[in-house]
Amino acid sequence: MNYRQWKKSYKKRYGCNPSTMEDRSRASKELAKTASMVIEVLPKVVKSVINIIADIFDETGKGFMSIAADMRGENDDGADEPCSKSVITNADRIRCMRDEELLDFLVENEAICPDNSYQDQITAWETWLQSEAE
Repeated sequence: MNYRQWKKSYKKRYGCNPSTMEDRSRASKELAKTASMVIEVLPKVVKSVINIIADIFDETGKGFMSIAADMRGENDDGADEPCSKSVITNADRIRCMRDEELLDFLVENEAICPDNSYQDQITAWETWLQSEAE
């Protein structure tokens, strides 16, 4: 009995086409098709994963090298920035402050609100400090 006759007799006996599990010929064809797709895609996936892992190791190595240079005091990444100079002026200290530190500094020195009663003004200054420079 060939495949076509088997399928026809199955449909006559059960009233429907055979399922993939019962239809061994169709199942083997689908398995071969899936295997060929996996074989085609697998090298690309492996290459991508290797590249991602290599990038992670490169960045991790750069991070460790930067930390080691910082610990030795040899880091040249911020040599032009005022925060990395050996002698820091008050202006340099202000330039290196985060927004919150600068706001606290201005409030403590009563540069914003001498009587510390203008919470709206403090909020406005904070918004201005975080806005884009003109």
